[in-house]
Parts: sequence; C-alpha cells; structure tokens
Amino acid sequence: MLNDSVWLMIDINLYAQFISPSLQPKSAFLPVGAISVFTDSKRRTWLGTAYGLKLIDPASHFGESIQYLPLPPEFDLPILRQSYVTDIMEDGRGNMWMGTSNGLVRIDKNGSSRVYSLQDGLPSPFVNCLREDIQHNIWVGTQLGWARLPMNNEVSSYNLDLGFAYELGNAVFLISR
Repeated sequence: MLNDSVWLMIDINLYAQFISPSLQPKSAFLPVGAISVFTDSKRRTWLGTAYGLKLIDPASHFGESIQYLPLPPEFDLPILRQSYVTDIMEDGRGNMWMGTSNGLVRIDKNGSSRVYSLQDGLPSPFVNCLREDIQHNIWVGTQLGWARLPMNNEVSSYNLDLGFAYELGNAVFLISR
C-alpha cells in the first residue's frame, strides 16, 4: 500500500512499474531490480530487490522515480544490503522476515535480529518464499527443500533429492490459501 491505496507492482526482468487501483500507470518501468514487495502493519512498503532491501518513501511523486528512505537501524544489516531479497513477510507476532539469496533474516518487533543459514539447518541459503501457518510456524521454501521454524526457533529441514531437476533451476515454492 502506498498513500492509503492498494497498488500493483508489475515486474518484468527486474524492472518495476507501480499501477494504481484504477489500473493507471503511476510510474515508468524503472530498473529497480524488484523481486518482492510487502506493506507491513506499520504501513511501511518494503521492496525486495536484486540490490538488497529498500524502504519506499510514501511521499514519492507519481510519474517520477521511486524514492527510498534510509533503512531503519535494525534493518540496516549487511545481508539485507548485499543480497537478493526474495520474499518479505510479517508474522502474527509482529516480527519481520526476509528471505534472501544468503539466508533468512528475522527482525523481532523489539528490534533484535537473527540470521538463519545452512549452519542453522536451512536446506539451502537461497530462500525462495516464506509463509506462516495457523500454528505460527514459519515455513521456508529454498532451492533444495523446505524448512519449518516453530515458535522455539529450532529449524526442521525437509530436503529434496532433485538431481538433474536442480540443475535446471527447480526449487520449492510454498502455496497458501
């Protein structure tokens, strides 16, 4: 959401265009490296890009380049500045989660952060997608399988033997209703 409205982001080869609820273009196709977009409960709109996490300035003027605000200190982490940010979500407890090409990042609502990696049990460092289930488990889809993070934050991994399919770029994506 930008300016109290629902907006669409059209992504073509890492170029993005924002479209208004009335389906009118509100920006040119811009080379922002867009991969994901998410508006949190504080009404901040985040853009996951090939160039890291971006926070969109809600005062950006339509028809002009998208403007960014500086990342809040708790989000200004090297992994979020230097990695592809593939998915962004907020869980039911108000914690923010960012999937990246180099692991999973959790920013607690109190501002503390944790990075999950292969050493923590992720099947792959490249996170494709994130979902929360009804029991508040966080499900993480990666290139080599999926992982479940229950409320105690211990990672349970489910690896796939993809063989040749992995070389073709197949990966796990989670679907929610």
